[in-house]
Amino acid sequence: MNSQEEILGRLLRVFPVKHVKESFNTSEWRQSEVIEEVLANNHVDNIMQFVEDSIDYTRQNVFIYSIRNNYNHIQSIVQNNLGVTILSQNLNQGKFVLYGYHDVFYDVKLFHHNQVADTQLNFKQPFKLTIVDGYMVISITKVDPNIKTFYTSGEVVLSTNRGDFENNLIHNILTYFDTRHRLRPSQADLNRGVKELWETDVIDAKEVSFRKTSSRAKDVMDGNQLYKYEYPQEYQDMMRNPLELCIFRYIIEDEDWPPHFTCDARVGKLSFNIFSTNINQIDNVIDGIIGNN
Repeated sequence: MNSQEEILGRLLRVFPVKHVKESFNTSEWRQSEVIEEVLANNHVDNIMQFVEDSIDYTRQNVFIYSIRNNYNHIQSIVQNNLGVTILSQNLNQGKFVLYGYHDVFYDVKLFHHNQVADTQLNFKQPFKLTIVDGYMVISITKVDPNIKTFYTSGEVVLSTNRGDFENNLIHNILTYFDTRHRLRPSQADLNRGVKELWETDVIDAKEVSFRKTSSRAKDVMDGNQLYKYEYPQEYQDMMRNPLELCIFRYIIEDEDWPPHFTCDARVGKLSFNIFSTNINQIDNVIDGIIGNN
C-alpha cells in the first residue's frame, strides 16, 4: 500500500482532476484512470514538478504571521532544518518563496478474513512558504482522504488515526526562522485588512462571528443572503468589534478570487475548501488582505 507509485497516486488526488488531466494531456476522464495514465507515462521528477507548479490549485489552510525583522536569504535552506522535502526556494525582488512537502502517516486498523490487522498509509502533503512585506505565510494543502476508498478487497476499516502533522510542520518552520533568523513570527491580526475589503464591497459575509465586550456573537445568514446587504446598521455596529471566524463570499463578478473562503481574522488563518479555478486566486485573497492590513 505504500509503494512509490501508490504514494504518488494519492498525492495526485489532492489536485483537481481537470487540472491533472489538462497538465498531462491524458485521454482519460475518471480520476482513477487519469492518475493511472499519468503514473504510467511520467517520471517521478515530472510529477513532482507538476506538484510544485500546481500547489495553488489545491484546497488549503493558510496561516499568516507578522514578523518583526527582515529575512535575508543569504544561503539556501537545508531540508533537515525544516524536516521536509524542499522542491524549490527563491528570493525575487524581496519576496521569498519555498515549495515543498512533508510526509503524513495514517495508522489504520482493519478487519479482514476474520482477523484484525494494523497497517499504515503514507501521504505527501504539499505546502508553500512565502515571506514578504513583514509577513510570513504558510499555505498547506488539505489532505483529508476517505481512507476506506484505498481498501477495495473486502477489508473493513475499523479506525484511523493520524498525528498532528500540520501543527508540527508549522512549529518547525516558525522555530527555524525565529532561532536562525530572528524573525519573531506571531499570529497576524487581519481585522484591518478584512474590514477594508468588506467596507469597499469586495466581500460580504455568509456567516459572522465577532467579539463583544463580554460575549461572542454569531450570525448565520439564510439562503443566499449576505450580512452587510441585509443588516447595514448591525454591520456598522459590528465593525467596531474584532472579527473572529467568518465565512466570506467574493461579490465582484470575475474569477480573480474564489467564490468563498473562511477567515479567522484574530489568529491570521484562512481556509479554502474548494479547488481554485486559476493559479492566482488564493494569492489574490492573501495579497488583498495583507495589502490593506
